[in-house]
Amino acid sequence: MANQIIKQPKTDQKWKAITSLIAGIISITPIIILFSRSFLPKKMFLFSFFSIIGIVFGVKGLRSTKKNIAIGGIIFSIIGLIGLIMLFRAWLGSVLG
Repeated sequence: MANQIIKQPKTDQKWKAITSLIAGIISITPIIILFSRSFLPKKMFLFSFFSIIGIVFGVKGLRSTKKNIAIGGIIFSIIGLIGLIMLFRAWLGSVLG
């Protein structure tokens, strides 16, 4: 009796999928605002951080019951990351002339 292994019930990781979707929506915010004059490179790196967080939690959230939300978070995060790269290249081109 003392040597029995007690298994913990699996907890659903749906919070990772929801976090991925929220981070993905935050990461596409600069694309929605699109070329705001107050848009600085420091903010670009902040939003790229949310893109990376969204991708990481989205991949981990694929194992949950909220798989579709995780996929949406991954898609939004990838769109946000690609958009930020494009915005950064446009900003760099305007600075360097």
